[in-house]
Amino acid sequence: GPDGRRRIIASLLEDSEKELESGPYGILQPQSRYIREMPAEKIDLAVVPGLAFDKSGRRLGRGGGYYDKFLASLPLATPRIGLAFDFQLVKDIPVLSHDVCVTRVISA
Repeated sequence: GPDGRRRIIASLLEDSEKELESGPYGILQPQSRYIREMPAEKIDLAVVPGLAFDKSGRRLGRGGGYYDKFLASLPLATPRIGLAFDFQLVKDIPVLSHDVCVTRVISA
C-alpha cells in the first residue's frame, strides 16, 4: 500500500491476458501499472482461498492476516466465499479475535 504495508487490493480487471502477471506462489495478480482499486462498498462478492475451512466458515490462512483485514473492510452484506478441495474441510479451526469467517464454503 501507499504506507509501505502489504495488503490486499481489490482491483478492477479489464483484460486479464494483458494485465495479469505471475506473483508469489505462481498466483496471477494485476501488474502494478494496471491496478485500479475498487472501493469495498462496490464489491459484490469476495472469493477467498484458505489452507483449511470448517463448517462454521472459519478459515485457516497463512498467518499474515491479509485476508482477515480485507474481509473485515467489506460491508456485512457482501458474501464471503471460501473455495476448497474436500480434503481442506476439517472439523474445527480455532480462531482469534481478529479472524473473519466466510459465509459459505464451496468444495469439490
